[in-house]
This record gives sequence, C-alpha cells and structure tokens, in this order.
Amino acid sequence: MTSLFHPLERAIIPIAISTALGDMPQLVLAIEQGLDQQLPISTAKEVMVHLHAYVGFPVA
Repeated sequence: MTSLFHPLERAIIPIAISTALGDMPQLVLAIEQGLDQQLPISTAKEVMVHLHAYVGFPVA
C-alpha cells in the first residue's frame, strides 16, 4: 500500500501529536527525526504555532 502523504508531511504528524500531548521527550525526538528527513525547521515551528490555539499555551 502506498502512502498518500509525502515523507515531509508524514514527518509533521509525530511533531503535532507530541505537541498536543505535551510530551517533551517525544517532541524532541520527533523534531530531530523530522530534521533528519529534511523537514525545514520553520515548518516544525509553524506546526507548534498552529496547535497553540487548539491545545492552549501551557501545552504548546
């Protein structure tokens, strides 16, 4: 089965989940893995900024 998402889009998912859960150790790992897959740091930051409105400031 092929994925409908580009690898960079797939790298965003663990960052978003870790941010929403407030799981800092997993977030650090997800960001490192995303950067290893050539995800721009600006994209990782943008994911966290967008989640701020949904999960609240302490978590994001």
